[in-house]
This record gives sequence, C-alpha cells and structure tokens, in this order.
Amino acid sequence: MSNPAIARSVLPFDQAVQEAYLKLKKAATPALAVVYGLPDSGKTFFMQHVVDKLRKEGIRATRTESTPAPYLFQRMRDMPEIAPNVLLMHCGMERSEYPLSDDPAVIARRVADMPVKLSVGVYNPHFYDVPTGNYDLLVCNPASRKKN
Repeated sequence: MSNPAIARSVLPFDQAVQEAYLKLKKAATPALAVVYGLPDSGKTFFMQHVVDKLRKEGIRATRTESTPAPYLFQRMRDMPEIAPNVLLMHCGMERSEYPLSDDPAVIARRVADMPVKLSVGVYNPHFYDVPTGNYDLLVCNPASRKKN
C-alpha cells in the first residue's frame, strides 16, 4: 500500500460489513449501494453478509449477481411496491475503470433519479493493490480465494 492516506481508511471485512449495514439501515429507501472490485476480491461474499444482517432486521434487501442494466432502475422507479428497500449491486471492476456511461451509480441517477447511498471498494491484498477511485468504504478481504 503505497498511499498512507488511503491505507488508513481501509476497513477489515467484519468492520466494513457492520459499517455498510448501519449506513444502509439508516438510509431512505430505496437505498442503493454499489460494490466494486476486481475478480475474486470477495464482492459477493461481502454483499451477502450485509444483506443477511439487513434481512434479520426485517428489511427487504437483495443483491445483484452482475452489473445491473438500466431496466432494473426503471422497474424500481415505476414499481416501488415490489422494489427492495436496499439493493446492493455487484460491479466487477474498480470504480475508476468504469466508463462514466456504464457506472451503475451514474445510470441509477440518470434513468430513475435514484442516488447511490453507499459506494464500496473490495479487494484482497494477496491479489490486488488498494482500489483506486472514490469510495465511501474500502474493504480489505484477505480471506477471499481464487475461484478458478
């Protein structure tokens, strides 16, 4: 970790799950969160832990398996009665690598006027450097494993 300012803001996995849970629990609904990270960094694992904690509180929470398409935001806007209270979105790149037109945070605001409440970068220090880009939370997940 070459940048000490960034290194101080990185949270261990369990602390980051708790922080995300608290922020999303307090957020106005629908609450959108985008979880960015390179392959095998633990994005899905992180999102599932947050979703499970929210569901235990009776909050309708779910996660996407891949980067969401614009129609998802249109449906949430047009049918709020079936939309989750909290949606965590899986994004398989670092935020700084997304073209602005493809970033789910930009699409959600453009298509449905829905701001993202939480932006998370997840990484495994055994495979990758600290993610670049602007995040509300940076998560260090050294326990993630290569899938292939």
